[in-house]
Amino acid sequence: MKILLFSTLFALGLSSGYLVAQNQSSSKLSAATAIELAIQQKGIEGAMNKFKEIKADTIRYVVREAELNNLGYKFLGNNSYKEALAVFGMMVEMFPNSSNAYDSYGEAFLWAGDKEKSKENYQLAIKKDPNNFNSKEMLDNMESTFTRLQEQKKHTYAPGQPTGVKSFYFGQTPPGMKPEIFAPGIISMALSKEYACTFSPDLKEFYFTKGGAPQLIMFSKLTDAGWTYPEPVGFSAGFSAHEPHVAFDNKRIFWGWFKAPPEGEPQMLQNYGIYMSERMGEKWSDARYVGQGMFVSSSRDGRMYLTEESLSEFTLVNGRIANSKPLVGMENIKKDYEGGAHPCIAPDGSYVVFDVEGGSHLFVSFKKADGTWSDAIDLAKHGFDRNAGIASISPDGKYLFFENKGDIYWVSTQVIRDLKPSGLN
Repeated sequence: MKILLFSTLFALGLSSGYLVAQNQSSSKLSAATAIELAIQQKGIEGAMNKFKEIKADTIRYVVREAELNNLGYKFLGNNSYKEALAVFGMMVEMFPNSSNAYDSYGEAFLWAGDKEKSKENYQLAIKKDPNNFNSKEMLDNMESTFTRLQEQKKHTYAPGQPTGVKSFYFGQTPPGMKPEIFAPGIISMALSKEYACTFSPDLKEFYFTKGGAPQLIMFSKLTDAGWTYPEPVGFSAGFSAHEPHVAFDNKRIFWGWFKAPPEGEPQMLQNYGIYMSERMGEKWSDARYVGQGMFVSSSRDGRMYLTEESLSEFTLVNGRIANSKPLVGMENIKKDYEGGAHPCIAPDGSYVVFDVEGGSHLFVSFKKADGTWSDAIDLAKHGFDRNAGIASISPDGKYLFFENKGDIYWVSTQVIRDLKPSGLN
């Protein structure tokens, strides 16, 4: 099962991993580290010989499933399919009752282009654990996922490398009233989770969250040579980070950081807070803590929104969240749900899209003339998948973006505007 999916997550080299293994209280050597070294020095055959040695010497070596799993995904992230298959094969042999081991082995076969072997291992994963929903979903979507992967593998780019795609919105044909996957093969990838995206106001920069451990804020920009292939931002390095938002002044970016607030600051959520960086020429400044809450969005007139105990509007005073107040109205949400989250405000401030089930199940509420908000409309009753959530709106107001089953989708905001109750301005 995917835990770490691409090489940029592996900031520590082999030598540091070896030292960590050496310093563990067990004083045993890491089998995964030894296998990686063997592959580097002697290839797969040498690694298989080392694996035989490891199995026969349990006094010197410790075999951990998580370490083998991470090593296998490290090779997958580098498109080293034979090496990944070898490592996952070892994991299955060492942990024959692990559903996760077969799930990972199935994914490696899928990447390598062996659809039948992939199916076989996903089926074994379900046999070991009937509640392995990832394996079930992979089997249900095997044909479409396989096709997407083959297309994806035709174009491989290094992080930051221009893709040659030169027009706005990554060269995609604008969607109509039916949601479509956004920029498959560049942004939305077949076997990883992407969500929570934001464009800069000039539509020349794009930020989004790449799921994993850690979560990463990824960045792509439109250059003369085309959109660059996404790479991790520097301002949130070191800790998991997600849900970026570029303000309309194009001078500030906000995000949620899984990092403890500065000492002495009140904490609503342990080891988490909202941070901000300011644009400094071509770069962003060091991170600055701005307060507690989650998921910032803003309208063109500078009004700002976030999730606290409920959907709230706030102002930024001296670089800190202040004057926060819940949105008034939406009585049906207060009655039928514990509350909403991820308030995505329209650029003109006329409506807010949010979800009610921890990142899924979208609703929209429209602003009334008196500043309160209408009863929220359930978008699942208007063509949206109930799993859709964590929405954002393009700065030009034309498109709604959201996450659904690990991909970023987009759709014309006309589908939202058509739901506006009569009598509202």
